[in-house]
Amino acid sequence: SRAVLLARNVHVLPEFIGNRSPYADPDTRAVIAGLDLDTDIASMERLFVAGLCGLAYGLAEVIEAFTAHGVHSSIMIMGGGASRSPLVRQIMADTTGLTVALPQTREPVLLGAAMLGAVAGGAYASIGETMAKMSALGRKSEPTTPDIAAFHARKREVYKLLREVDRGSRAAMRGMAGG
Repeated sequence: SRAVLLARNVHVLPEFIGNRSPYADPDTRAVIAGLDLDTDIASMERLFVAGLCGLAYGLAEVIEAFTAHGVHSSIMIMGGGASRSPLVRQIMADTTGLTVALPQTREPVLLGAAMLGAVAGGAYASIGETMAKMSALGRKSEPTTPDIAAFHARKREVYKLLREVDRGSRAAMRGMAGG
């Protein structure tokens, strides 16, 4: 989606409550760069898209950690409120290089609970068998063009710089009174 180009000069490390994965750093905090004094809807759109990109870059780091440990995938299944947005799904696909799919069911959490119950009740022998029999994929978003992938690669460089700023600023202030 070319909508990501709105976030060209706004960058977000969205670690408002720390990082659980892959760094397990509960003290990490958000960093936002590139804000201006604009107050129109376009400035909010830029910040919103930059925030989505930041979330996707964090997910890409998790996927890279899995890959480094031998866990490879070509598809990601999304559920929940954010998954309803075609923009979110496309940013996730473009950022990670994975196909992003929705479950066919509108209630994947409930279906997952039913699958566990089916295995526990003996209707199926394994979770894998249950998934094959009880679930299906719905709409898919494929990664788009190489220029969008290159855009995200460049923004991820900035994202990594923001992580360094966060770590560096915490280190610089460590031991100071008031915190």
